[in-house]
Amino acid sequence: MVGANNLPLSNCTLREAYSELVLSHPYREALVVHTTGRRVTFATLGEDADIVARMLGLHYGQLLANWLSNCEAWVVLLLACARRGVVVVALGLEYRAPELLHALRLSGADILVNYPVAVVCRCTLSRLLSLFARDVGSQTLS
Repeated sequence: MVGANNLPLSNCTLREAYSELVLSHPYREALVVHTTGRRVTFATLGEDADIVARMLGLHYGQLLANWLSNCEAWVVLLLACARRGVVVVALGLEYRAPELLHALRLSGADILVNYPVAVVCRCTLSRLLSLFARDVGSQTLS
């Protein structure tokens, strides 16, 4: 199988591809954060992802709803999830309570991550729904 540029496509996962980059180019820049000027190497980004994965207690097969803006944390979280086999559900930042609840119901996400308030919600969906109940009122979403 080949891609549009006639180069062979890879069968490797994001986790495998990133591990190869860390081994072959650990000190090359992987990410430059425009707003802060911070430059992150492949090795550092991988270490940060491992720390986040441990802190969140991520494990294979979980569903994580990512309600982050375009920031360094988004990249770290995506890599943390890829390294642990966690499925990422990307949520739109413009979502209000009804849209957010609808997306969470459809996705079945176990964890919701939000930033800049750095909220990590590891509660059940029913508990999350009750937390948002005053914003949504009695509106039924399907």
